Amino acid sequence: MRLGVATLAALATLATSATSATLATSAALATLATSAALATLATSAARAAPVITVGVRTRLELGGLVPGPRGARIEGRLIELDTGAPLIDAALDLQVDGVTYPTTTGADGRFVLELALERGEHVIGAGFGGSGAHGPATVAELRLDLARATPTLELDLAPLEPGAAATTATLRARVAGAPTALPIVLEVGAPGGMLDRFAEVTLDDSGQARLELARDALGDAGLHRVRAVFAGTELLNPASVEAQLLVRAGARFTSATLPSGDVAWGDTIVARGALLGEADAPVAGATVDLVAGGRTLASATTDARGGFALRVPARRLGAGPRALALDYAPAAPWLVGVRTAPAHVVVAEPRPVPTRYTVAALALTALVVAAVALARAGLGLRLVAALLRLLAALRDRPPAPHARPHARSATTGPVAEPGWESSRPGLLATLRRAVDQTVSGVVIDCVDETPIAGVLLTFQPAVGPEGAVRTDHAGCFTLELAPGMHRGEARAHGYITAHFSAALPHRGELRGVRVRLVLVREQVFALYREVALPLLPHPNLVGIWTPRELLTHVRALAPAGALATLTDFVEEACFSPRIPDEAVLTLARVHVDTALREQAGSRHAAHGDARDARDARDARDARDARDARDARDARDARG
Repeated sequence: MRLGVATLAALATLATSATSATLATSAALATLATSAALATLATSAARAAPVITVGVRTRLELGGLVPGPRGARIEGRLIELDTGAPLIDAALDLQVDGVTYPTTTGADGRFVLELALERGEHVIGAGFGGSGAHGPATVAELRLDLARATPTLELDLAPLEPGAAATTATLRARVAGAPTALPIVLEVGAPGGMLDRFAEVTLDDSGQARLELARDALGDAGLHRVRAVFAGTELLNPASVEAQLLVRAGARFTSATLPSGDVAWGDTIVARGALLGEADAPVAGATVDLVAGGRTLASATTDARGGFALRVPARRLGAGPRALALDYAPAAPWLVGVRTAPAHVVVAEPRPVPTRYTVAALALTALVVAAVALARAGLGLRLVAALLRLLAALRDRPPAPHARPHARSATTGPVAEPGWESSRPGLLATLRRAVDQTVSGVVIDCVDETPIAGVLLTFQPAVGPEGAVRTDHAGCFTLELAPGMHRGEARAHGYITAHFSAALPHRGELRGVRVRLVLVREQVFALYREVALPLLPHPNLVGIWTPRELLTHVRALAPAGALATLTDFVEEACFSPRIPDEAVLTLARVHVDTALREQAGSRHAAHGDARDARDARDARDARDARDARDARDARDARG
């Protein structure tokens, strides 16, 4: 900063002493000096900016002082304040009569410390200094007497479900293992806030009591702290226990409209509606998704009245039957999501360019050539102007969508073909020499066509070093390559590697290319469908059920043998947090082949059992017919 101010002063002095002939130059120098000083100040301020780390709030609980064979045992628990999750292997300090004893929490967040203490009153406290992700916590000092017993309190809370007016809190108390009737004060409040006195109850002779907690008295939905407190007596130490109550709130869609029936490939699907919560209050700022086959097509945020509108091109769904639904999946555990009943649509196949457009283009070209020839022959410019206006009108007419090959997704049906797709240069570009040596384009997901960042593209020529580039955050890449034939690969974690070839130089067809990659999970589930398809209750459920619903249905059938092994493998590959590598496809194919052979063997055995039953039935019918014939012959002989 001192250097910047000194530079400013020197340059300002130089600007003041300059003559009128050099006034413009001095002003420029003064401006430069001011910019340099401001940049120096900004840099110094940036370096001096403090870094503030906010940790998750925590809470310490002390269970009391329990007499033991070697003195006394102090128990407690360390948890996250907002979620109640235990902190594992956390180091904290216990203070007993001014002496600090370090200890560590266990797998459930609890800690136990045994000390050789004399009988009498002791002052107990605890403190947690915090960690990288969690903030500190302390507990107020307790005065406990070893000569008095410490009750053990239990508090059970059932979640308050949407639409329910109240829930039940169950209290239990024991002293030295025996149920005891104690007066208990119940306190309720928000996490991290003060607790208010809610009710007072006396436990019965069985050491239990049930108390109704009304929704109106608890307040808004969310997590609530509930604490049961025993104040203590001359014979018993004070005690308390705390638990979290989950007050849930539901939601519902109203005025929801979804398309149904036939939809053209070039149409736009529109879904509208409103989201209402408890007491039909609008839910503002919520995210509503339009889903099909387990895939999110579009998302929208509700307005102040809970309204929303979603739009998505029909081609995003792919051709064929689809089941659309609106889905609200809140992140907060106390909010319950909702999904509409599926609306069934059939997306038509893309139509190719009509032949009349091609014929019209050729005829128009011939007319333009004829017009130019007539103009050169001196027949006037008005005819040429009319032809040019006709050309402009036909050029502005929107062409029909171009049909291209499609692959089939394991979850949503037909999608764009994976691999390398070159662009289409203009007519004039195809007539010039191939001189372009730059390759550029975008890498996208084959199913939803979203860009993929961090994809490594390599181009290996027949002779020379390999060229490589990674896609940016928008999935785009640009690379200059040497002339010749290149063998290329597009590789990304979790996707199947795409192979392609490119010849350079080119005439523009390798600028703006599209590389489509398929998820490994998509391919694994496509293989799994070969085995699971015969197990569906109805074949039409293929395009309606999500992968998770299909997997749940197979699990409900209690699969055994190779099918059970394959189902476990698919669940791990498709739904675990770990992204599978391309190498799992080989193992998936082995599991699928084994399961298919097992299914074929089961069908063959079933056919064999049916054939044996049919043979036995035929033999029994023949025997019965023979016995009937013998009886008839004997009756005729007697007659």
